Amino acid sequence: MAATTPDELVALRYRALLLRGFAATRVLPRTPYAPPIWVDSHQSLTAVPVDVHDGVILIEDSGAPALAIAGFPRSVLRLRFDDVVPGHTTDSRGQGLALFSDAHADAIRTWYTRFAHERGILHIACLAGVSRSRAIAAALLRLRGDDDLRHFQDGQPNGHVYVTMLGLPPLDDYRDALQAAHAGAPLPAITF
Repeated sequence: MAATTPDELVALRYRALLLRGFAATRVLPRTPYAPPIWVDSHQSLTAVPVDVHDGVILIEDSGAPALAIAGFPRSVLRLRFDDVVPGHTTDSRGQGLALFSDAHADAIRTWYTRFAHERGILHIACLAGVSRSRAIAAALLRLRGDDDLRHFQDGQPNGHVYVTMLGLPPLDDYRDALQAAHAGAPLPAITF
């Protein structure tokens, strides 16, 4: 699928910039098996049973009730953070929202390293399966040396989650470099 919306173009530009000049400061150790990574929504994860050999990274909104998973996955990592970026951490009612942090990223990398020694599919699920889960899936693929482009083509990964997983500086630090890389052409507003 080709990028068509301004947000998709920004995501692809960020990815291109990251691949050209900014190396991830973290990597995952090599394992004998690289589990396939599936991105799911909460709805699909509760409707279709997860196999006993599979693992789940479940992302829940900070104020939401705990989600029941269909099936009996071997291992589950539950995280609570909202689909927000720095500077936008309150909702329309002024309630505080949880921002993805280095502690979340460390927990994911540690859990993944243990899970990757087993055979099974890794399911990563957030509310819609579009932003947070895709950012984590893309980052895990990149950290293990695989191509992450399809997650930028098929969804809109949360840029803050992606760069935090990779151990890179905040997205705002890339704005000038992006501007220069695209010959001063104006960039669409960054909304992820």
